Parts: sequence; C-alpha cells; structure tokens
Amino acid sequence: MPEQWTEGRLDELSSKVDRGFEQVDRKFEQVDRRFEKVDADIHALRVEMKTEFAALRAENERTHDRIDSVQRAIAFAAIAQTSAIIAGFAAMCTLLAALL
Repeated sequence: MPEQWTEGRLDELSSKVDRGFEQVDRKFEQVDRRFEKVDADIHALRVEMKTEFAALRAENERTHDRIDSVQRAIAFAAIAQTSAIIAGFAAMCTLLAALL
C-alpha cells in the first residue's frame, strides 16, 4: 500500500530540497572563485608573455643589425680582395707586355 504524503512529509521534502540547493549554490560560489583565480592567472600570463615577446623582438632586431654589419664587412673585404687580385693581374700583364 503506497504511503500517503502528508503536509508534514511534503514540508520535510521541501526542506531537504532547499538544503540541497543551498549546497549546490555554495559549490557554484567556490567554482566561481576558482574561475576568477584562473582568469587572473591567465591575465598575468598574457602580460608576462607580451613583455617577453617584446624583449625577444628587441633582441632579434639588435642581432639582425649585428648580422647586417658583419655581412657588410664581409662584402667589403671580398670587394677589396677581388680588386687587389685584378690589380695584381693587371700589373703582371703590364710587366709582361713591357718585357716583350
């Protein structure tokens, strides 16, 4: 035979349901606080990454400038050496022409 639901039993069930929802609300508040912490951590990480990337870009530009100056020096040295070799051959040709 099914139990009958009395006013008292309904009130007790309602009370249990309310307590259950209060626990769920507390859990959601904890989750919300955790999400706020995660959001703050992500924000701090993004700021740190932007700072580090800016520093890397600046270092890259300085390195690029140094590499450009080394390349320029190598090119000037190659031009000077080539000019010296051509001048040497021209001098030898002139000397041979004068001897013949």
